[in-house]
Amino acid sequence: MVADAYNSYDGEEIVALGYANLIHEQAIQAKEKSVRDEEVAANRRGDKAKVTEMRRALGSLNRERNEAYVREFLTPLMANLAKL
Repeated sequence: MVADAYNSYDGEEIVALGYANLIHEQAIQAKEKSVRDEEVAANRRGDKAKVTEMRRALGSLNRERNEAYVREFLTPLMANLAKL
């Protein structure tokens, strides 16, 4: 199935999908870094409420990452495969 999905796409289109996903991933990683830095600082201060808040923010970013992957990469790939 993966080979069919790949072969059904023009090489440039699948690379464009991959780059779009990569750009979104890099944006999320930048946000994630700042949240992790805040979490470490709060942990050192002993601010448990802030640590919990930052962990929830990391979970939210992880969900955003997964949803974006499905929305921007998998869905177009599977929709193209469904047309075959």
